[in-house]
Amino acid sequence: MALTGTRRRRGRIIRLTLLALLVWLAAAAAPTIAAPPSAVSRALAGTARIDVYLSWPNRGTVNVHGTGWTRSCSREILGWSIVVATAGHVIDLADLEQELGDGKRADDVRVVVSYADGTELVAERDALTVDLVHDYGEVRLSSLYPRPVLPVGRPELTMPGTPLFTVACPGNIRFGLYEGCLTLLPPLPVRGAPENSWLSSIPVGPGASGAPVLDADGQVVATVVGLVNWRWGGGASIIVPLPETVKKGAF
Repeated sequence: MALTGTRRRRGRIIRLTLLALLVWLAAAAAPTIAAPPSAVSRALAGTARIDVYLSWPNRGTVNVHGTGWTRSCSREILGWSIVVATAGHVIDLADLEQELGDGKRADDVRVVVSYADGTELVAERDALTVDLVHDYGEVRLSSLYPRPVLPVGRPELTMPGTPLFTVACPGNIRFGLYEGCLTLLPPLPVRGAPENSWLSSIPVGPGASGAPVLDADGQVVATVVGLVNWRWGGGASIIVPLPETVKKGAF
């Protein structure tokens, strides 16, 4: 009986040891954000949710949303001038009016830019600029207070395998943190993808369009514009490197 009890204890010890080893291996294999905490905090502070509201007399108000990031912040006489970058299709009013309003111009357009700290800034139709070639857009806003700006990196140095992360607002999630890596440079096997698009393994969903894609130093190198799912079960996010005009601050 004593021998049987000893064997049982040994078996239990072995099982617990194996369980502990599996837990350790799972923790070691779990994804971690490669960027330092300061870069992640800055990304969270500089990312915004973008809600576009379009109103028609016979349809009421329709809301679509995406994500954006603060590209610049400059002093004005009575406050600060803020530029928030996003994907062009998020604020492409002509396309939204065609799709949601049967081509009729909306009577009222309001763009609400919301930050994680609760700050909300509002822009109207004439404050939007879109570059459809690169699926890139900007919203110009005024603020009583400055906003943290996300630095622009060097997309040309980003190679397959480079760790990347983003802060995005897909669906009902507000300011989620996601990571992956660059998986493919152009040409892409994706019909209709913007010119010079990349593929990445960053998981995204509807509402993440316009989110900043940052390198391990917390510098923005690209913008999320969409996702693709293949019939064999694989999926990827479509991201577009920042246009040259943005890197030069001339957009």
